[in-house]
Amino acid sequence: IITDFKNKQQILNDSFLAVASSGSVTLELCKFKTPTIVVYDTHIITRLIIKLFVKVKYASIMNIMFNKEIIPEFLFEKFKYINLTKQINKLVKSKKERKIQENYMNKFSKLMLNRGAKPSKIIVDKIF
Repeated sequence: IITDFKNKQQILNDSFLAVASSGSVTLELCKFKTPTIVVYDTHIITRLIIKLFVKVKYASIMNIMFNKEIIPEFLFEKFKYINLTKQINKLVKSKKERKIQENYMNKFSKLMLNRGAKPSKIIVDKIF
């Protein structure tokens, strides 16, 4: 666990690839154009409650914004070793796959910073 903000930012910036839990860290990784894979799992009861009440197609904000899976997501039952290792290998070996994510990260950053509105409002408007 890294608690020093500057150290954390440097690590995110220097990383070749990140595997992150769904959350605000994906925005930080986007800032540094670090190719990312999102993973998330919970207890089965929590999973059922989430699936009952949460009605979005994607978990990561960038995927929600573009309404497509740019950042691979392995949520709940899809979060398996084989799925994750295949995707890691794909992003490590394919410059094209990495570049696709980087290009969308650039677009996402421009959309969030240059629209004259708070990013949270932009995302909420997109969801609803």
